[in-house]
Amino acid sequence: MSDLDKPGSSPITQKQGDEHLSGQEGMTTLSNALAATPGVSFPDFARSPKGQEFLETKKIVIAGAPQSGKSVLRELLKRSIRAIPNAPYPYFLTAAPDGEWAGFQESVRTDPDLARKMKTDYKTAIKEGGSMFTPEYVTRISDSVKNLSAPHSPLNFLDIGGKMTLENRGICEGANAAIILCGERAAKVAGGVGSTEDQAQPEMNPREWKEFFSGLGIPVIGVIYSDYTGKEDAIGGIDKTGAFVGSSHYFERGELDIESRPAIRAFAEYLVKGGVEREMRRQMLVEKLHPAGVDLSTWGYGATKTVEQLFQEIEGGEAELVTASDGRLVRKTAVANIEVQYTDAAKKRWRLIERKQVFADGSERERGLGTSVAEKLKVGENVPEAAVRGLQEELGFSEMVALSGTGVELKEADSPSYPGLRAQYEIHAFTAELSPEQYKPEGYIEAQPDKSTYFEWEEVTS
Repeated sequence: MSDLDKPGSSPITQKQGDEHLSGQEGMTTLSNALAATPGVSFPDFARSPKGQEFLETKKIVIAGAPQSGKSVLRELLKRSIRAIPNAPYPYFLTAAPDGEWAGFQESVRTDPDLARKMKTDYKTAIKEGGSMFTPEYVTRISDSVKNLSAPHSPLNFLDIGGKMTLENRGICEGANAAIILCGERAAKVAGGVGSTEDQAQPEMNPREWKEFFSGLGIPVIGVIYSDYTGKEDAIGGIDKTGAFVGSSHYFERGELDIESRPAIRAFAEYLVKGGVEREMRRQMLVEKLHPAGVDLSTWGYGATKTVEQLFQEIEGGEAELVTASDGRLVRKTAVANIEVQYTDAAKKRWRLIERKQVFADGSERERGLGTSVAEKLKVGENVPEAAVRGLQEELGFSEMVALSGTGVELKEADSPSYPGLRAQYEIHAFTAELSPEQYKPEGYIEAQPDKSTYFEWEEVTS
């Protein structure tokens, strides 16, 4: 469980409105406020036309309060994405008529005075020309957003400025995801301690931004806190709505070093390497478990496993979750059970047993599986090859083992690893006879990050 999921993790409720919010405080406050705001759920989104489009062509709006650093964020994201090997080219569309052009941040680095003068002159010319959001402008940008498509433009970002206008609503109708960037003033509004003036402005309220996008059927996939006076980034991970949460420091024009910004780099990885799509699928699993009456609060303690571990099993093709006729969820797996035997020089027969598992938190689970090694099969995997793979992974064998099949059976029981689920096993039985070189009289230990499994020999007496 990350800090974002812990009860009472909104420090702003203990702070006054004039006290500074650190990166961790601002990030957590924003996450809690937005997670509590109704919006588009990832599972519903994944099933919608916009969700299906998102899997092929991302059209992500960068939004948030005015002067929160959106133009800096877009350039940092662009640089971070381009630093990822084989990443698609990130296309950024300035969707505000008075927005900063693509090369503005680099212009500030080389000639800040000229860059600011050009920006001022540009805005003055637009204002003198009348309405900035002309119908023709809105139509042109809206059409541009709708026409973005893979394979030419699989990853796109829209900078709409800091206003929730009807014109921006029209432009964002063609988008399919949003990032909300907020500085300290907006974070305080989210926490309920912002100034009266700020609270009266919808654009200063991150919750209203989420509602703005929810009305368009768009999920928030990123929540970034702009910690202007901070010295380092903070990464909050994925919140309970499926959004990436982070804090990045000193969003100043021309300050574009990505090496000192791990939160932005992590967010770029999340966007490019399928993190968002993975989270959509994970949330769909959670939403499938809850209606079936599965109490997830009991998972992840002692010998029980986590939702993430079940998700990894399903993603890896090692398990399938189906609904039985009585409405209960059943975790279906196929396993290879291998009875490992050895005959010593005195003609004594020995069989290997999995004695126990010792978990990282110090808890233990006696096994008594009735077989030496049990290996889950992957979808489409050759069963004898899976049995050999299990022996190699759990006992450390590098060479082949003499293996013979002895039958197949179906078995069903309550799952000890995932309370509330039934477990259905298709069991393929094998016998493995070890050579003297493979035999270790002291047994074997399989060390994994979350546990160690101990295998011992016992004599076969009958």
